[in-house]
Amino acid sequence: MIALSAGCSGGGKKPAQALGATTTTPATTAAATTASPATTTTSPATASNPTGLTSNDKVAIGLNASLLGASEVAGALGLATPPDPEPPGPQATPQGPLNEQGILGVLPNATVYRPLYEGAKGGVGANVTYHAPAAKLIIDVLAIKFADQQGGQSFVQQATNIATSLAQGKVTPHPELSLGVLPAGEQGVLRVPPSVLADPTEETLLVDVLYPDGVFYVATIMAPPRTVTDGQMIALARAQDVKYQANKASIG
Repeated sequence: MIALSAGCSGGGKKPAQALGATTTTPATTAAATTASPATTTTSPATASNPTGLTSNDKVAIGLNASLLGASEVAGALGLATPPDPEPPGPQATPQGPLNEQGILGVLPNATVYRPLYEGAKGGVGANVTYHAPAAKLIIDVLAIKFADQQGGQSFVQQATNIATSLAQGKVTPHPELSLGVLPAGEQGVLRVPPSVLADPTEETLLVDVLYPDGVFYVATIMAPPRTVTDGQMIALARAQDVKYQANKASIG
């Protein structure tokens, strides 16, 4: 289970800030800091890519096409209307096909997560964020292509340690989820409670799915405590699995 991503609101709120809010890298990242960095590159800002965070890599474009659309999110969560896309702005979470720097901009703290990401040989990715004001939800799905399954699993395990040890998150196992290749004991829903280290009022829920080709998805919802069920998170992960299966041939 990995608690690391999610969209921010127009005011810059990013779920699960506690997962990287500390400036001290946990001991579990020591191996990652000595590993060879991934061969990913960042793009300079240009007229067509003003933030320098977007990737034109075909894998990133394929991952972006595999992310859930607003209507699919609404169907999975039982929302009356599709959620709104993340509004653009200086505090917006990076959206669309992303290079490494863009992915690190989605994660709660690039300083903490960069060594984990590079040690696990993370590559390009994609992200989408939605807002459901009536239900008071922020919904995010982040996709990352790791070089292989082993790297992805290492990243998940180290990030889970951050979430549970620093942010006091708790994983509820759901082996019946049975998606991808994570061991049954690592398939479940992670809840990070409101705290001074995380968001002071909102709860953050996450589900991770990793596939044999190194493709990884983390679905995240920030919401008022106890308003989102494990069943809804599982439904969101299952919907993302269906979308991945339909698009995996184009991911490469």
